[in-house]
Amino acid sequence: MVRPVSLDSEATYRHIEVRPLTGALGAEIFGADLSQPLPDDVFAEIHAALLENLVIFFRDQDITPGQHTAFGRRFGELHVHPYIPSLEGHPEIIPLGGEAPGPSSYARNANEWHTDLTYTEIPPMGAILHGLEIPATGGDTMFANMYAAYESLSDRIRHLIDDMTAVHSVTATKSLHELSSPAQVKSLQQQLEISPPGEHPVVRTHPESGRKGLFINQHFTSHLNGVSERESRALLNLLCEHVNQPEFHCRFRWRDNSIAFWDNRCTQHYAIFDYAERRRMHRVTVCGDKPY
Repeated sequence: MVRPVSLDSEATYRHIEVRPLTGALGAEIFGADLSQPLPDDVFAEIHAALLENLVIFFRDQDITPGQHTAFGRRFGELHVHPYIPSLEGHPEIIPLGGEAPGPSSYARNANEWHTDLTYTEIPPMGAILHGLEIPATGGDTMFANMYAAYESLSDRIRHLIDDMTAVHSVTATKSLHELSSPAQVKSLQQQLEISPPGEHPVVRTHPESGRKGLFINQHFTSHLNGVSERESRALLNLLCEHVNQPEFHCRFRWRDNSIAFWDNRCTQHYAIFDYAERRRMHRVTVCGDKPY
């Protein structure tokens, strides 16, 4: 388990270079070779950079699946997805994309703002995505700062949602098209058996930084508790639209052997579906803790 890291606004990095991408979140990290075991002081600075910038990026990291999982394990236990297929010989790695050109069904589903696996009781701490084969154009990923989204709400809205909970479900945004065959319906039933809907606070306290951030998303949040269906829909729409402001965002342009590592507890991301070429990636997911 990763210990809490204390950061101040004058954080100093002696072993890596941290170049912020935007005023909202995101930074590129230089001076770390993730194919090699990281000294403790380098790891501590990478961890601090993640907490400070919410999502960090590395370039030119030609790593093996074993090196990928070894890096992830420095941050905690690795998650094994209950039904998305894993890479052969590496149950902790989810391969995204395939031999066919164009976006996979997973990529299409990720083409909206979301936080990973919030339909589970204990959502992940973070995810480490390694770009193996990147389209010449398109396929960027956007990230949003949920601290900033929460803090920029009016006092009255914050007071309204501070103690609310929401239901998250893997079925929240399934379309009729995705349920058009008996096989699709059966698959969905199996997913619900493995991961039944769960409840989380609408405003989550980050266990390491102590900051509060919005913890709803348009992909998995089904409804808010304690209000009518119409009120829930209206308030969820307001919050999700609020997240979709450029002031909260950064956008990452992938290259082969780039890595993105985001803190799933205080961000959302959006994998833009605007490419026709093959886009192949590996993802490692770090286990988290129950939101509060």
